[in-house]
Amino acid sequence: FWGYLTIQLIKVLMNKSASPFLKKIAIGVLGGFIGYHIHGTFSVAPRMMVMKLPLFTLFGLAFILTKLVSKTSENSSIKETENKRSEVLNRLIAFAPAFLVIVLIWRIYTPWMMGQYHFVKLRSGRNSLLKVEKLEKLVKVYPDAYALDHLSHMQVQYRRTAQLEETVQTIDNILPNYRELGHTKSILAVLQNNPEKAIKTALKFQNEQDKYYQPSIMLLMNLAIETNDFQLFQKQYQLFVRRLVFKNALHESFSANDVQIQINDIKDPMIIKDEKNTFTGQWNIKLMTNIFQMARKIRKAKSYQAQEKQDFISNLAMMFSRHPYFQISIHEQYKNETQQIHNVMKEYFVEKSNWDKKSQQLSKKHQINLARTNRWKQPNLKKRQSEKMSEIAKPYTDKIAGKAKILEERTNWKEFMQRRNFATQFLREFAEVVYPRSLQKRG
Repeated sequence: FWGYLTIQLIKVLMNKSASPFLKKIAIGVLGGFIGYHIHGTFSVAPRMMVMKLPLFTLFGLAFILTKLVSKTSENSSIKETENKRSEVLNRLIAFAPAFLVIVLIWRIYTPWMMGQYHFVKLRSGRNSLLKVEKLEKLVKVYPDAYALDHLSHMQVQYRRTAQLEETVQTIDNILPNYRELGHTKSILAVLQNNPEKAIKTALKFQNEQDKYYQPSIMLLMNLAIETNDFQLFQKQYQLFVRRLVFKNALHESFSANDVQIQINDIKDPMIIKDEKNTFTGQWNIKLMTNIFQMARKIRKAKSYQAQEKQDFISNLAMMFSRHPYFQISIHEQYKNETQQIHNVMKEYFVEKSNWDKKSQQLSKKHQINLARTNRWKQPNLKKRQSEKMSEIAKPYTDKIAGKAKILEERTNWKEFMQRRNFATQFLREFAEVVYPRSLQKRG
């Protein structure tokens, strides 16, 4: 296909009857194709519209140029051509390369399309062990990377260790280092009761592919607790906090060297300094050691009460709320309105909480209605649901926006919310490391 396009464009450049304008466009199209292949050497996803749009535009230009130049040549030698070939034969010859390309494309893509059809059909069904078994049979006939990746996640869910090992090996053979395959390999080692291999594999994935992949950080923190490796726990905790700093844009720089996370022998539970060039977060080593040992006790006991986890979150939340960095700062000219501003803050969070509850209820109701509706009627129903949601949301969002505007004028509201989001995410994710949901006592 690429050879055919290149030859046709070179013919345009070599054709004496082609105008300089057409030759310049041919050079531009050839340059575009060369650029595409250079990009493709490093990173490119042809399935994405941002790639398809320019690429198929270049295809179109290439075919138009070929047609325009062939017409120009045809006009200059039409009599000679008519004497040598019939019109039907000329058309067959003209369309032969395109026909050959079409045949090759369908020969290559038909098996893939069949595999995708069966995969999408299976994936749309409800998760079950039977579904996993059917997918395992399908990928043996159509070993597609997307299907294999989806299957690997389901095999982890159903703890099909032997089958997962086979799937991981197949993906490795097709596309080494595909997506989070390194992380999946570390989970496989956990399922095989080999924590040393799991740690080694996860660290390799971190160092070679994605240092801040959240599931790997969480897995390594858990493995550090189980293997009593406080040093590994500290390193992963540093990555865990730095990732949240970047995610919530607490510091202007996106260089890891500018965000220093430390566990030191300090008096306070936590010290945070956000200066022009560096962000420094220090945590008390005694506090972290106590949390680490507490997490180990929970692992040994293999259970805990829900209230224990809630108390842990409350204590950490108190630590954040008392720290000056996480408190709202009122602009100097509005200091005399401190009480009113705090009242507006309370009203803002009350309104937001009310809307969050309301939107969750509506979303749940909409999902139930969608599930009861015929598939061909669902697009129209979704549109009506979206319009209804916007109508109900307006009074809430107007009040929320109004109060936010007041707070933005009088306080460091944007920074305060970024820091608050950081604290919320920290509490939710870190509590899950110390108190895993799987160990919580039921009833």
